[in-house]
Amino acid sequence: MIVIEMVSGNGREEKDSTPYQADDAGRRIQKAGKFWVYEQAIGIHHCAIFNGFKGTMEVYRMVNRRYPPIQANARGHYPIPEIRVEPGLLYDTHTPALLPGYRSLYRMQADNALNPAPTNPANETHPDRTLKLE
Repeated sequence: MIVIEMVSGNGREEKDSTPYQADDAGRRIQKAGKFWVYEQAIGIHHCAIFNGFKGTMEVYRMVNRRYPPIQANARGHYPIPEIRVEPGLLYDTHTPALLPGYRSLYRMQADNALNPAPTNPANETHPDRTLKLE
């Protein structure tokens, strides 16, 4: 499973690993951060954070109940062979230049070839646009 977070604000909330705390009666003392919930409470295997304001993506893989980052490959994608996807960014080269959009899935085939999926609706409604996958 993968969780995909879209950054709002400055992006700190998406990486907050503050643990949940309750008093003896079970009343919440401290709200849990999103990273802590994904790592400790739910145990999500992969977490991606897309920052549309900066045009960046970070992907993390669960190792010993923690999220070390996955390094991007030569294409700038983050391979997750367990679920046969490579999250990556879609760059729109249409003028005026826009920030990258999130292209969530590149389907990994049995031979590890990639197929973008599904077709970007922008291509269908704006056939004059040139889209470059990086």
